[in-house]
Amino acid sequence: MPVESAADRLSFVSPDEFGEAATYTPAGGAATPGIAGIFNDGQFSAFVGDRAAVSDSQPSFTCRSADLPVGAAGGDVGDTLALAASNTHPPLTFRVVDLQPDGAGITTILLGALV
Repeated sequence: MPVESAADRLSFVSPDEFGEAATYTPAGGAATPGIAGIFNDGQFSAFVGDRAAVSDSQPSFTCRSADLPVGAAGGDVGDTLALAASNTHPPLTFRVVDLQPDGAGITTILLGALV
């Protein structure tokens, strides 16, 4: 059983604090606006020896699992996540690659190519 309540989890991702709102649209379904979460676009590098072979980013959005719409799915099904413009990025719409629930009420959405 999680220690945090739903309200506690919302405080972690609140747009009033350090989160932002997104719109999740399942393939063939209705858009769900106003999902509070934290957008990350961290850089990573894969090394071969002492040289970087690949350098890329892995954008993700972390939110409360309960806020995701019914029918949300990772993989190549066509779900998208849209972010409004903020002080750190322009408006962005990504293809959803994977949903990674932590089992305690939080899900990390791995994002792929921009749509």
